[in-house]
Amino acid sequence: MSDFQQSQEASTGGTHCPKTDSVGFEDDRYQTAQIPVNDEPEDEALFPMCVTDRIHFIDLANKQLRTISPEVLSLEYLEELHMEKNLIVSIPRDINRLRHMKILYLDQNHIQDICEELGELKCLLSLDLSNNPLSCSSLPVISKLQSLRQLRLYKTNLHEIPAQICKYLHHVELLGLSDNNLQCLPKETVNLTKLKEIYLQKNRFENFPKELCQLANLEIIDLEQNLISLIPEEVGFLTNLVKLFLAFNNLSSIPPTLRRCQKLAVLDLSHNLLHKLPPGLKNLTEMSILRLSANSLEKFPQEICCWPSLSRVYLSDVGLRTVPGSFTRLTSVRILDLSENCFDEIPKGICTMKNLEVLALDGNQIQENNQLSQLPQDLDSLQQLELVCVEGNPMTDPPIEVCCQGTSAIWEYLQEKRHKKARILKVTRLMFSLLQIQSLWRGLINQEIEKKEKKEKGKGKEKPVKGSKAKK
Repeated sequence: MSDFQQSQEASTGGTHCPKTDSVGFEDDRYQTAQIPVNDEPEDEALFPMCVTDRIHFIDLANKQLRTISPEVLSLEYLEELHMEKNLIVSIPRDINRLRHMKILYLDQNHIQDICEELGELKCLLSLDLSNNPLSCSSLPVISKLQSLRQLRLYKTNLHEIPAQICKYLHHVELLGLSDNNLQCLPKETVNLTKLKEIYLQKNRFENFPKELCQLANLEIIDLEQNLISLIPEEVGFLTNLVKLFLAFNNLSSIPPTLRRCQKLAVLDLSHNLLHKLPPGLKNLTEMSILRLSANSLEKFPQEICCWPSLSRVYLSDVGLRTVPGSFTRLTSVRILDLSENCFDEIPKGICTMKNLEVLALDGNQIQENNQLSQLPQDLDSLQQLELVCVEGNPMTDPPIEVCCQGTSAIWEYLQEKRHKKARILKVTRLMFSLLQIQSLWRGLINQEIEKKEKKEKGKGKEKPVKGSKAKK
């Protein structure tokens, strides 16, 4: 992995954590103000000083709580309750008193069983029980929450999803099941007709779930870090798909029907076994982010040159040696990662990418005779460019010690080199002008000499004529 990739993952918390393009654990839930609580023992007062039954929101996250207190359960009009990151082992049966509850976050606790009374919260729209050792036998109660829009069950050691959940939760739009032990989805999944986002990262799927191909409203599918070797042709039915994450699988091909997903904007196929992309993908003109790193492409996928909105391209460690001339069409690209390839020179046309902000060319030493040693002299004409990564190459121009100092040092070197070249060119032109003047003077002098010689020769011819006249 290149330094550039490591820095990218560090900034996003790793490949499996939330990203700006919604990879992994999907959403950054909106933040709201935390209600002040007393700094007193749990059994005394971890609660607002002035409590009224009209409180709508309480944040009691990360307070070492072992239960949901009676004071909280007495708030009839409470709509949003945050109690994640505590020590709660069970949900009290009095939870049904919170009949106006819309959002309930109980993730990262120690809950095993879900009480039947939870199913009486008919207004509940969002439920998070992630990171709890849930008993699969208690999950069917969730199917009674038929107003539910978002259900998160990340990292709950699930081996299967109860069919009732998929059969009765007709309004669910987001389903988070990442980091479990799932191998398949129940056939009842097709009933989730309003589902827009599904997160199945880090499970044990060997096949792309065909049930998903019948959910026409799907916009985001995350199946990263599974064992998938085949994508069905039916994926083309997902015409509303915007983001598809399939990194870290065993894919050796992509079905050409993917071209029908013309709203697709983010495609992550990195760390697979791909040799090429299917034909016809040039129709995916909404594509903005493409990740193909760590495959065996060897040839640049020319289809992507037809994507005018493409802003991020990750093609690290794919065996590239050259890029096509059509590469220069990618004028909207802001991040270009070509690290750990086989380039022996900077791809021509880089300097036409006026919106480029990050250029990664580090680690192109896969070849024994790496010739990537020189940066284009006008690279600093890219005014948006903030980061240039060239580590791991035998750089001589600029020298590696300059490259290691960062982009500003590279710019300074290139500018000084250009100014030096301009000075040399100016002196050369001056010398050339002087030589021209010198040549002109020599020409004039030679002409004068020739004229004098002609005159002298002319005088020499006239003297004998005069002598002959005198003799007569």
